[in-house]
Amino acid sequence: MTTKSISKHNKSFAIAQKEQYKQKREAEKREIQDLYTKFLDKKTIQDFIGIIANYKQLHNYSIRNILLLLAQSEKREHKEFVGVVNSFTNWKKQNIQILKGSKAYKVRVPIFTKNIDEDSIKPATEKKEKEEEQKKTLSYFKLGNVFDISLTSEYSNYIKEQEQIDKIIM
Repeated sequence: MTTKSISKHNKSFAIAQKEQYKQKREAEKREIQDLYTKFLDKKTIQDFIGIIANYKQLHNYSIRNILLLLAQSEKREHKEFVGVVNSFTNWKKQNIQILKGSKAYKVRVPIFTKNIDEDSIKPATEKKEKEEEQKKTLSYFKLGNVFDISLTSEYSNYIKEQEQIDKIIM
C-alpha cells in the first residue's frame, strides 16, 4: 500500500504526518480551552474588574485573549508577566529579540475570508473596494503565538521607563 503525499510550498508530507499534525493542533486547542475554563471558574466579578483595569493597555486584544494570557501566565507561575505582548514578527520588526528558550503564549487569532462577487470581475473602483472590505466574514479562529515583553531583551528598559513614569506621576 502506498501513501499519497501532499505538497505545499516545496514540502511534501505523507497523509499520516498531516493527520498527526492535525491531531496535535486539536489537542493543543482543547488544552488551551480547558485552561481558560478552569481560570474563569476560579475568578469573581471583582477579579474581572481588576483585570480589565490593569490590562487596558492591551487594547488590541479581546477580553477573552487577555484572560487566556493571564491563565497561561498563572499556570506557568510567570511572576514577571506584564501583559505587553506581541508576535515574534512584530518584536523582530522593532529590533527586539526574544530571549532564548522563551515559550510563547497562545492567543486566538480571527481568520476572515473575503466574499467575492463573481458577477463583477472588473477592476474595482474605490467604492467597490470599500464594499468588498465590508463583505469580509469571520471564518474561524486559529491559535497564534505571542511573547510578553518580559521574555524579550527590552524588559529591563521597560521596567526603568515604568519606574520613571511612576516617579513623575507620584
